[in-house]
Amino acid sequence: MLNDARNGFDLPGDHANKALSGFLNGESLPAWAIAAFYLRNYGFRFPNGNGTYDDLIEAFRIEFGFTQGNDFIILFDNTQPSSPSDDWFETLDQSEEIDDAK
Repeated sequence: MLNDARNGFDLPGDHANKALSGFLNGESLPAWAIAAFYLRNYGFRFPNGNGTYDDLIEAFRIEFGFTQGNDFIILFDNTQPSSPSDDWFETLDQSEEIDDAK
């Protein structure tokens, strides 16, 4: 919505609740599904081995500005599914990437 100064946009204070009821029919989205879809072409580096579910969700929260407030909790269900297992990321094979470019 246009702000009071009419030079930018502001969201109303209850925008997450309005989105939940107006667009999502009162049902929060599974965070892992949205995060995996939107970040599917991103590259990640993990200093301690393979990435985890928490790494995926944290990257999504940072990328889309859900680092403060309750909007993420209102809009997303952060329950980790039992499947897939611990393999949330796959290692990039450089030769595979080169072959795909041809």
